[in-house]
Amino acid sequence: MTVLDLGCGPGFFTLEMARLVGPAGRVTAADLQQGMLAKAEQKLAAAGLTDRASFHLCGAGAIGLPPAQRFDFALVFYMLHEVPAALRFLREVRSLLKPGGRALVAEPKWHVTRAAFQAAIGLMKQAGFVVLSQPPIRFSRAVVLG
Repeated sequence: MTVLDLGCGPGFFTLEMARLVGPAGRVTAADLQQGMLAKAEQKLAAAGLTDRASFHLCGAGAIGLPPAQRFDFALVFYMLHEVPAALRFLREVRSLLKPGGRALVAEPKWHVTRAAFQAAIGLMKQAGFVVLSQPPIRFSRAVVLG
């Protein structure tokens, strides 16, 4: 399985996904900040899992991964509200998924209102996603997209 951790920060989810994908899987940790990528890489190195991961520094206006690089799953956790061009970002995420690929988008309830999340779901649909479910994630508003 190939996984994309967008806005990975210090690698909290990156580490766990590297464990989950197993020795044959790959996780790409992507972030705007080189310092966050360095922390994520250190975390995976300490766990002996760097062989399952790669680290990508995003550009200011785009994720910037090559179009040929496709993923089975993308995680967008607590960061969509920080993206200035959300529709463009979501279209790029969609283009990075393999056929049948899934994305999980979660936003913090204390920061993103129900109305704002519904508007974001509208953008997700405009980007070509279909909402498959709305899993209960504590303190979050979340959707699984296909």
